[in-house]
Amino acid sequence: MQPNISIHESFGKFIFILFDLICGYLILKINLKQTDKINFYEPAIIFWFYNPITIAISSRGNAESLMAFLVLAFIYLLKTKSYLSAGVTYAISIHFKIYPVIYGLALFLNLIDVNSLKRKSIFQAFRSIVFNWKLLKFGLAFLFTITSLSIIFFKL
Repeated sequence: MQPNISIHESFGKFIFILFDLICGYLILKINLKQTDKINFYEPAIIFWFYNPITIAISSRGNAESLMAFLVLAFIYLLKTKSYLSAGVTYAISIHFKIYPVIYGLALFLNLIDVNSLKRKSIFQAFRSIVFNWKLLKFGLAFLFTITSLSIIFFKL
């Protein structure tokens, strides 16, 4: 990184530690959206900040905290029902590193109402999945972003 040479030799480490702090904040926001219990989020945040693997990876100067930020960001955006932003963030996270693709099935099941499909016929269930506005917004934003990023970086 150029700022490591021109600003400070540990500039990258500071950036990754900053993203660790932001990840802790996102864990707090996700847990507050999910539950009303006030003590529920404390173990998750403590586990994130005092996890020796997280500490070692960030202080070593690895970009995994940025990856964790992207994954937590699209989960938070899904919780706040910002489907377009969540699709863009999910595409950026997959473009950054491929492993968030494993969350695809869980995202799909989160965006459709699985319980309502049980009471419908196969045709009605298929129609309610295809014309699901949440899934459509998320999917189009994801598809546009991942395609655009792939074309841009392929050209580069």
